[in-house]
Amino acid sequence: MDQHNPGKQSRIFQLIQDDQYEYDMYLTYEDGKVKYNHIELRNIMEYLDFKNAKELRRKAEIKTKK
Repeated sequence: MDQHNPGKQSRIFQLIQDDQYEYDMYLTYEDGKVKYNHIELRNIMEYLDFKNAKELRRKAEIKTKK
């Protein structure tokens, strides 16, 4: 899901699931002030995956224990 506001703050939301968890990723940026346009940013986020989900969970657990 995305909210493109030309020349203003825009957002892209991506939900990814693995066998155990759901991951919500939000990207908020100022349109026109970043290197990539909205379509390019959306395409980048759509192709992200979590082949290393176990490693990400381990890192999250370490951060919450501090």
